[in-house]
Amino acid sequence: MAKQMQQTSEQIQSKESTNNAAATSFFNIKRRDALKLSKTDSSADTIAIMESHMVFPCVFVETLGVTVIYPDFSEDSVPIYILVNSDTNSSKISVGDAMPGMNFVEIKRILGEKEMKKTWTSSEEITTYALEYIINGYKFSFQSDQEDGEASELYISEL
Repeated sequence: MAKQMQQTSEQIQSKESTNNAAATSFFNIKRRDALKLSKTDSSADTIAIMESHMVFPCVFVETLGVTVIYPDFSEDSVPIYILVNSDTNSSKISVGDAMPGMNFVEIKRILGEKEMKKTWTSSEEITTYALEYIINGYKFSFQSDQEDGEASELYISEL
């Protein structure tokens, strides 16, 4: 699996591969393999996601620059989300040319007009704003705690 992940990482860095297609290939990374690739002990790390009171296990894989979010702590779990933020996006993952860290005006200019969704993360008292695009069977959700989408993060999920 490590060899496959290295090949995936190299493929992402290749200019011929499309960045969103490369990101979607991460959905086959089992939790045990992500933990092996992680440089830190992230076996107990969790994260809150939009419109859920629960927290979910996650593993940050430094070499890929993504956080992989799982439904449970099982070693055989496969991801439910891939999280990409601008600070750690070493794989340069984008949707078209829209990248995490952009604000909503910039994202709409690239991907097209969408209505911003006002929602919540972890608790109804914690407001989250999102722009969501469905492309090739995946949801690409740019999320921010700022209404203008400043410092957005990209959550990718399978439909």
